[in-house]
Amino acid sequence: MPERNGDILEINYIRFMRFILISVFLVFTRSSHAQTCDLLTLDGVWLDPFNNQQINVLCSNESWDEIYSYPSWLMRDLEGNVMAEEQVEYFGISGASFHRMVPTNPWPNNANSMPVTMELWTGFGEVLACSFEWEFVPRELEWTGTGDQGCFPVRVVAYSNEQDGCSLALSLENGAGENVWSEVLEMNESTAFVAQSDSLCLSQFECYDLQAVSSPTSYINMQLVDPAEGMAWNLQHWSYYSLFGEVLSLDTTFTLDLYGGNCSEAQTVSGSEVPRTLLHPNPVGVGGRFRVPFEIGDEMTLWDGVGHRIALDQSAELMAPSIAGVYYVVVKSLRNTEVYTLIVR
Repeated sequence: MPERNGDILEINYIRFMRFILISVFLVFTRSSHAQTCDLLTLDGVWLDPFNNQQINVLCSNESWDEIYSYPSWLMRDLEGNVMAEEQVEYFGISGASFHRMVPTNPWPNNANSMPVTMELWTGFGEVLACSFEWEFVPRELEWTGTGDQGCFPVRVVAYSNEQDGCSLALSLENGAGENVWSEVLEMNESTAFVAQSDSLCLSQFECYDLQAVSSPTSYINMQLVDPAEGMAWNLQHWSYYSLFGEVLSLDTTFTLDLYGGNCSEAQTVSGSEVPRTLLHPNPVGVGGRFRVPFEIGDEMTLWDGVGHRIALDQSAELMAPSIAGVYYVVVKSLRNTEVYTLIVR
């Protein structure tokens, strides 16, 4: 009789272990299947046109069951070296999603394509969800169909909090001084204080001046966003905001030079520099205001470290860029041209 009980115990133990093994196998199978990324697509990978130390990723997830919790993208070369990686910004991926990667080393100034591997990691980099073999073409927006180094489709989206409404007159000139586009945007209660323009396509080989003139307002924001329907809500190529602190009119000109090198005045940045202490304050915080030695009739241009002309203005007080780094302020007068180094942090 004891032997019989021992046999029963042994059989029950075997059945229990078999149940455990099958359960573990099923859990593992479900986890593996959930991480095949069947309903996730990689729609574009490109070098940011206004920041050559940022690589952008556009992807889309149509799954209702898998959101790839705490995702981050990583780019490797063919030898497995990490070329760029993303810090976790989102809880997950749902629908169209825009991501930013930072190169591990300073990115060279070339537009050559190269084969890479794009890896999607989840759980703050703990689990590799899936990978894509990808031909990285730095200056192409794959989903637009404009091709390598083709134009960038954009539309202007503007917002103002002025309760009485705000109008924004925009005009775009090319390097020859020809007006290539203009539009007036109206922001009021009936539009929820938001307005968007028709779409246009910006050449990568043109130096544009974007003039913006508004009616009085205490705050205004405008962005160049992708015009395609269903794009990620934060897919923007360029942005500007101004919080005046009082009701004022915006009247300024911005320079748009995708990937740099198209504005002929860029050579002035390499000229002799004067002490940066003449700018005040310097260093200045991101988005903060600083003053420039300036006389009536002078012309001021603001450049980043890789030759993008960011702003053209004729005032002594300016707003610092929204990205930390080293910038150059070029002041032209009838007598000479002076270059100041501006530190933004």
